[in-house]
Amino acid sequence: MELRGDLEHDGNWLGFYWTSHARGHLEVYPTIMVGVGDWSEGAAPESRLIFGVEFNKEAESFRLLDLASHGDKSVAVYLDRLDVLDTPFAQDAFAMTDAVFMKDSRMEEWHS
Repeated sequence: MELRGDLEHDGNWLGFYWTSHARGHLEVYPTIMVGVGDWSEGAAPESRLIFGVEFNKEAESFRLLDLASHGDKSVAVYLDRLDVLDTPFAQDAFAMTDAVFMKDSRMEEWHS
């Protein structure tokens, strides 16, 4: 099952997200992918970033994914864990992930 949405703060668009999970198959970790940056038409791929996390329900925790070797580099820069961890962007990245997880009511199965 896939969910999509936008991330906003105080009426300003921050980015977008999409999720992927196999309903009823909690052994497959669900993922949240987030796109941030300039996604306007004609924007350079270097101005667009994508990062992702997977959710381990048993541990009740998220793990950043290594995405640099995935995706279409002509569209965006795909980030690895180390591109996010211990950087000024990390706090924002985790806040966005938390907001998606906590505020998107369509993710109820992830919480139960």
